[in-house]
Amino acid sequence: MRIDAHVLAQDCVAAVCEPGDADGRERTDEQHREAVVKLGRLWSRIGSEPFRHGVHFLDRHLQRPRDLLAERRKEFAALCRSRRDQPHL
Repeated sequence: MRIDAHVLAQDCVAAVCEPGDADGRERTDEQHREAVVKLGRLWSRIGSEPFRHGVHFLDRHLQRPRDLLAERRKEFAALCRSRRDQPHL
């Protein structure tokens, strides 16, 4: 699935994310619905709110999304460090 995230300008107050087809593969309706749910869970982890039909809305001026994004970045950095520190075979 492709993620279409449109931010109009640096001072834009909102972002809208909508799932879409990225690779041209055929998917059943059930596969599409499952992907929409998974993407929604992921987007919610950075503070976006469900709008309708799989579309999520992010108010970029709220503090909560900034805090959540900072937490996700820390988690990612920790994951990178742990992978880097693992002995290579």
